[in-house]
Amino acid sequence: MKRVIIRIIFLTVVGIALVAGCEEESQIDTRKSRLIVNENTQVKKALESCQKEIEKHKELVEKCLQEKKTLGEKIKIEVKGDIEELAENALKDFEEIARLREENERLKVEIAKLRRELEMHKGPAPLPQAD
Repeated sequence: MKRVIIRIIFLTVVGIALVAGCEEESQIDTRKSRLIVNENTQVKKALESCQKEIEKHKELVEKCLQEKKTLGEKIKIEVKGDIEELAENALKDFEEIARLREENERLKVEIAKLRRELEMHKGPAPLPQAD
């Protein structure tokens, strides 16, 4: 009987130790769980903050792309206007050059005519020619 009582006491002590150990483990698991939950909450908040920043940057990039497109179109219009103006000025310049050449030829003919008339009135003294 003594052996049975010793076994019962032994088993009781072992059982109590196991239960106490499990409770400690349970408390440790509860603390770990709380820490994990807190960490997950912080990570979730950080992730949401990052996502908001990403959205702000996406909006900024979209705005920049739209401005780039608008400026590109504006520049095309301005360059086209500048090219048209240059072409008009070049055409006017070419027309003026042609007119001046015609006038130069007409004046050369008139100078030659006047020289001939002068020679007829003066006689043998020739005038120097300018070409």
